[in-house]
Amino acid sequence: SSQQLSSQRARGFDALYNRPPSNPGSDRPPSRPTSARDTSASACVTYQQADYHQAPHRQQPSYQSAAANAPFQTMTNSRSAPLGAGLGDLARNITKDGTELSVSGMSLSQLPAAGYPESLTRIDASFNRLSEVPQALVDVVPTLMALDVSQNGLVGLPPDLGECPELKSVKVSRNKLSELGFISWPLPSLTEVIADRNAISMIPQALWLCPRLRHVSLCCNKLTAASLQMPDTVAAPLEHLDLGENRLGVLPPLGLYPNLIEVHVQQNGIRELPVEHLLPLQRVHTLDFSMNDVSALPPQLALLPRLQNLTIIGNPIRAIPQSVQQRGATAVLDLLKKRLPDEALAGVQH
Repeated sequence: SSQQLSSQRARGFDALYNRPPSNPGSDRPPSRPTSARDTSASACVTYQQADYHQAPHRQQPSYQSAAANAPFQTMTNSRSAPLGAGLGDLARNITKDGTELSVSGMSLSQLPAAGYPESLTRIDASFNRLSEVPQALVDVVPTLMALDVSQNGLVGLPPDLGECPELKSVKVSRNKLSELGFISWPLPSLTEVIADRNAISMIPQALWLCPRLRHVSLCCNKLTAASLQMPDTVAAPLEHLDLGENRLGVLPPLGLYPNLIEVHVQQNGIRELPVEHLLPLQRVHTLDFSMNDVSALPPQLALLPRLQNLTIIGNPIRAIPQSVQQRGATAVLDLLKKRLPDEALAGVQH
């Protein structure tokens, strides 16, 4: 009969699309199957540059990750396996081109040891509950350029992380690290290391010999001047250096890094500011010596042509009245300039 034929056709559709049997008595036409394209969403992973300088008198950075709340970007070709299929649900956090993985703010206690596409260049696993980064991750991602595992519970990093030849950026702030052991030799591509608020007590000398290193932030650790292990020759082309809130005791040999633009050494028990460590900084824009034990400022600071931000609050400097200090860097530098010999004033402008 025609009713039996209709029922057979309905069962045929059900078998074809692998769904529960249709109601033979229903007049509703069979719904079309759901495709991978219908369920996929698209987005690009974004990253947020943190404010790494966290002196007590400055506003703390806002640690928010846009990537954590962004929609996922997945493969839309239903005929091929998605990138990172071995990662399970985390695979949907890989960008369509397979270069970026963001699992920031997902309360993860561990990362998978396998399943990563070899095309990955950036991994953001910040704001989780990780205690380690699996060595296998480094082994299977040879093209890694940027790793952000800030705000976790890490006590160490894979030793072979430094074997990634294209590694440029490592962000490990707010963990429980005591060292940066992955830097056992001058990494050729490394440009920045952000490791604030850990328990780091020793820095490998190889860090300062990285030929492209420009940004180092080690604020709020347990470093002394000796444990910095800075070499006695000009090395990395550093531009930004934050060593605030450590245990330095003395000013590091900043003169070895004439490309420095910004320096923070606040709250370190520093007593003196040797001129030989400062005069080579002809490009420096910001110097933060606040909350130390400095009793005198060298007048030669006025010879630094680009110095605009000079922070000295919280030091027992009697030779510069508080009224001048409160008027800011320009007033302080003008006073220092007046104390220079006439021959040293030639060409000095602020």
